[in-house]
Amino acid sequence: MNSELLLKNLNPEQQKAVQHHSGPLLIIAGAGSGKTRVITHRIAYLIDHYRVKPMNILAVTFTNKAASQMQERVADLVGPVADFITISTFHSFCARLLRIEGEHIGLKRGFTIYDATDSENLAKKVLSELNLDPKRFSEKMMLSAVSASKNNLILPEDYPEDSFSEEKIKQFYASYQKKLKESNAVDFDDLIMQTVVLFKRHPNILEKYQKRFQYILVDEYQDTNHTQYILVALLAASHKNICVVGDDDQSIYSWRNADIRNILEFEKDFPNTTTIKLEQNYRSTSSILEAANNIIAHNLNRKAKSLWTENPKGEKIQVYQADSERDEAQFITNEINQLIKKGVRLKDIAVLYRMNSQSRVLEEVFLNNKLPHIIYGGIRFYDRAEIKDTLAYLRLIANPYDTISFNRAINTPKRGIGPVTIAKIEDAKENFGVNYLDTLLRATSIPNLGSKLKVISEFARLWYYFTTYQEGHTITEIVESIWDKTEYMKILENEGTDEALARIDNLKEFLSVTKSYDERTDNMGSLNGFLEEISLITDIDRYSDTSDAISLMTVHSAKGLEFPVVFVTGLEEGLFPSSRALYDESQIEEERRLCYVAITRAMKLCYLSYAETRFLWGQTSYNRISRFIEELPEEINNLSRKAARVTKSANQVATSFSSPLPELRSGDKVLHGKFGKGIVIEVKGAGKSQEVTVVFDGCGLKKLMLEYAKLTKI
Repeated sequence: MNSELLLKNLNPEQQKAVQHHSGPLLIIAGAGSGKTRVITHRIAYLIDHYRVKPMNILAVTFTNKAASQMQERVADLVGPVADFITISTFHSFCARLLRIEGEHIGLKRGFTIYDATDSENLAKKVLSELNLDPKRFSEKMMLSAVSASKNNLILPEDYPEDSFSEEKIKQFYASYQKKLKESNAVDFDDLIMQTVVLFKRHPNILEKYQKRFQYILVDEYQDTNHTQYILVALLAASHKNICVVGDDDQSIYSWRNADIRNILEFEKDFPNTTTIKLEQNYRSTSSILEAANNIIAHNLNRKAKSLWTENPKGEKIQVYQADSERDEAQFITNEINQLIKKGVRLKDIAVLYRMNSQSRVLEEVFLNNKLPHIIYGGIRFYDRAEIKDTLAYLRLIANPYDTISFNRAINTPKRGIGPVTIAKIEDAKENFGVNYLDTLLRATSIPNLGSKLKVISEFARLWYYFTTYQEGHTITEIVESIWDKTEYMKILENEGTDEALARIDNLKEFLSVTKSYDERTDNMGSLNGFLEEISLITDIDRYSDTSDAISLMTVHSAKGLEFPVVFVTGLEEGLFPSSRALYDESQIEEERRLCYVAITRAMKLCYLSYAETRFLWGQTSYNRISRFIEELPEEINNLSRKAARVTKSANQVATSFSSPLPELRSGDKVLHGKFGKGIVIEVKGAGKSQEVTVVFDGCGLKKLMLEYAKLTKI
């Protein structure tokens, strides 16, 4: 494509971003401002105008959906050479790099990527071996601390141990990593951290990839954590040709350890940065944008910007006060039925909520009214038992060291092998110094197996058959062979219950996944490649506008999507914003960003609703109207409500917390009005901007702004 054509139909700021040649570039891209168009056209311009080799370009983003869309758009612009550009998610990029280079840090090529469920199962095993009280040290709390450490590039040996809790977390972290290594496995956070460790320990390997990737583009930069920031900074250190695209107003993942400072301080981190703001919105009506701008303007920790559009003013934001959550759901149903009569398609409508638990009543009312809908969230397809069972076998074929998959597969279908026998196998594996398969193939040498010897030997022969069968066969054929030889499908068919039939349907759906992979790879795809793709897929990657159904999802899941009609529900103090944020101004700002994201998903119509009473988590609550509705100017919404206005502004709330700040350091014990007793594990910053990380006895790890946290030192 001609360079001039690449600039056609771009606004002046977009053109500047596309034409930038070398050196650091920060693109602040507001919601709906065409950032994907800018990224893809910039890649094409680098190739066409500046003659950059496609293989020297790396573009990373956060979701498979975003990466595949980017790949398709670039291919449309530059043709077949797009195949030589690396466009990937952070995790996929690191997984592939570790498959090639991981042996330098002790990772065998066929390593397994553990998902959240696998990690929890491994954590339970570690906690049991360490004799730690699961009530005080739950696997979720410990994994949260480990995840925070990995996302901040803290290795087990560097973990602080200034308190009893820290000592136990450090002990758990070290043991958890040891178990992962023994299983030749990594968790999600490891993919990034281990890549950084690899680069830091082996500068020659880093140099190799610095030479390869001379132009780096990072999408959704506001969502990066510290370890991802270091990864990108290391790769860009040589050429400094780093372009990051993001919007600090859409930073909504601090609970995943995303650090908004990465985008706010990019110009400090990379001197001589060129900064370009994309403020023209192409998605929403001006009424919707005006509402979103008014809400986000209440945040103090942001780069000044204001979205504008040439789109029509459109309908006012609609605000509905419901008596209850069921009344709210019925209102949404009634409005949708009216919209359908006006020609609106179901797939053009999204209902968004703060928490997955809010979907239950919505689903009930939609079912009663025969409204087709799809819920995104809840149990992931790949977390269903029958899919997990199948994946356990596939993983063992690829990685015979995998502890979690071994423990699942050996009793699937049931073979009567209990914990005592498993312990004997574990001991033998350690003594033999080999993997699980080789251990079982020597089952006659394992003492005291008794009547279990026969069934273990049969399982070993079956496993060995699958490992040889995989050569020269497609993923679909391997899966069908597993079901056939284990009689997995036959057992479900004989069972004949509704649950069994539902499981069979899920297995058939899984076959459509394997067939799709086989087709895309011309039946030449590897088992490792398939398992990697499956392990890194997210529930929202299933989103498709091909089904004519209403989309129900959390606001977090909706980020990056757009719909002509959006309903944002549950706008009540304690729900949206969340109760966890009410005493922490930095978290209130994140909740406000979340509300901003929700509203800016809407193209034509936006409804906001709240309920005077809500039955949630087994009890009825009476919450005030959300401050975010109160922050809408009267002329924008057609609000008719009985509820009183929120009396405290953000500034008044801040003033009420202006008592002297306690001096805290790592290891101090503290008391919080909501979270109870805890131990400080990290203190960052100074004065009013000081941030503390605390492990609370009852609810795990929390990051708090000291100025607003109301912590008492004990």
